[in-house]
Amino acid sequence: MKPIPKDKVKLIAYAGLAIFIMLLATNVWLSTTRHKIAQEMRIELDAEKNKLINEINKLEAKIAKQKSVTSVRQIAKELHMLQSDKPVKILPAEIR
Repeated sequence: MKPIPKDKVKLIAYAGLAIFIMLLATNVWLSTTRHKIAQEMRIELDAEKNKLINEINKLEAKIAKQKSVTSVRQIAKELHMLQSDKPVKILPAEIR
């Protein structure tokens, strides 16, 4: 085997060092890009979550309004339902 000239060894060492530095830079770039994308997704998901929470709150308020006594009376009035003047009688149940 012939000995490898020192110039070739230096060239291989510098090429290896350059490749290592490029891999390191690529790793850093990918890591920062991943964090940036994750942060953007987190912001979008938080905005969507807040939008859905607001919509749920509006729907719950609408349900509460529809269940209110005044709303029920208004619906009964629209359906021409009248309140009885007679007291409500509770009939005893048959026991067998």
